[in-house]
Amino acid sequence: MHWSTNPPRRQGDDFLGNMFHRWATRLLRSLSGRPCFQIYGKARSESAWRIIDVYATPRRDRDSRWPPYLFRGVCITWTTEIIVVGWDFAEEVLRQQRDEPASCEQPVQVAAGRIRDPQRRAAVGAPPFPRASEVLAHECGHTWQTLRLGLLYWPIGAAFTLFREGPHWWNHFENQASELGQFGGIVRGSVCEELMWRLSRPRPGENESIIQSNGLSASTLASALSRTQQQRSS
Repeated sequence: MHWSTNPPRRQGDDFLGNMFHRWATRLLRSLSGRPCFQIYGKARSESAWRIIDVYATPRRDRDSRWPPYLFRGVCITWTTEIIVVGWDFAEEVLRQQRDEPASCEQPVQVAAGRIRDPQRRAAVGAPPFPRASEVLAHECGHTWQTLRLGLLYWPIGAAFTLFREGPHWWNHFENQASELGQFGGIVRGSVCEELMWRLSRPRPGENESIIQSNGLSASTLASALSRTQQQRSS
């Protein structure tokens, strides 16, 4: 299993900002344990892919009792190497990647560079609402912003992320993440057992025979995911 280490250093990077994010990454990992999976992510302007840990928490599920905008149904990028989502979101990403796996050669990007503009998305033939993999690509855009902004990322993110996308200058933070973020697929062997178990459970309206007939058992899923990732790495 390939675990991420420190983000690649580039000439001109903010030394104090990156040092802070490395410290914050180590702290969050020590508090959170193992990620639910790891992904390849970057911005369009980056040449090299970075490995990003994706953590899941029930506080960010859509049916969480925690407040919206900050927790319920919200994904958040904490550092260059850490994104936190709900378990239901992580499950949806894995389902989508099982059916239509992304790769570094064919990454997922936000259609039309917007996740909250149905008209702009329709103009390029995309559905009005983004898929979970597109939202993850948006979060990959935020991880690039942590590299660019350093120590300023958290206060700027706190100040502007709630404005969402839009035509005004105060929407630039979210617009940029959607326009630049790329999700290059799930890292081979990084999916945790709990997420695989969740994916093996029947959804509402499904029964176990349907689950098994469609290859959704935990063992079959693990084998299928491994084959897909082997093909991607070959």
